[in-house]
Amino acid sequence: MSFESFCEPCTSDNKQSSAKYWCVECDEALCYQCTKHHKLSKATKTHHLMDFTQKSSCPSDITSLKCVQHPGKQLEYFCTDHDAICCRDCLAKTHKSCDKTVSLDTAADHVKQSEVFTDCKERLRAYLKSIDSILKNRDKNLNEIQTTGKTIMAEIKSIKEKLIQRINEIAKTMIRNINTIIEDESKHIQSEHDQVLNLRKTAELYHQDITFVKENVPDKPSFIFIRKMSDNISKIEEDLQNRIQKFEDVRINFKNPMN
Repeated sequence: MSFESFCEPCTSDNKQSSAKYWCVECDEALCYQCTKHHKLSKATKTHHLMDFTQKSSCPSDITSLKCVQHPGKQLEYFCTDHDAICCRDCLAKTHKSCDKTVSLDTAADHVKQSEVFTDCKERLRAYLKSIDSILKNRDKNLNEIQTTGKTIMAEIKSIKEKLIQRINEIAKTMIRNINTIIEDESKHIQSEHDQVLNLRKTAELYHQDITFVKENVPDKPSFIFIRKMSDNISKIEEDLQNRIQKFEDVRINFKNPMN
């Protein structure tokens, strides 16, 4: 079920108009009429507007240019000394003694052609390749133990047919044990497989987000987004490496007592 979104300025004026555009800087939905005024106003005519239908496709890490520390203030500067994005109040209170502060416009200039954008995409490409290799390994191992289990089951049944009641009882015990092993190890490997698959899905979403941002989002929010995205990629890279270190191929064997 979809819900209609309404223009926020009109709603504040007790009117109801469908939202047609989204202002990135104001973090606000606008109708056609309010969009027209937004483009003409001296304070907002340079703001970046996107079709409202694109907002749902916009990565969740794309934020407005409003300062979290000082509500209502716009993020306008970047302090290279502290690697921090800040507003005028931040600059005056926290970064007044910093030597290397530039406007966010300057810092974000050509960000989509920057090394960090390229690096993030390359890291995700390598990450996805590694994920595919791991998933293939898990699938192979899962198939191996299931195939081996079926072979053992067939051998156990063959032994059972040749032995007396006592051997039948032993065979039942052996079947129960091997089933338990197969089930337990299969669950474990399937769990590893699913966890890695989830990491792959996350990486694919990150890759889609970066592509979307590069093609649709203005430089300032893109600058903020890609810095967060780089941290997110580092986290999933570390998560994958930790999981790889814990992976162990499982082998099950059976020694025929009749041999």
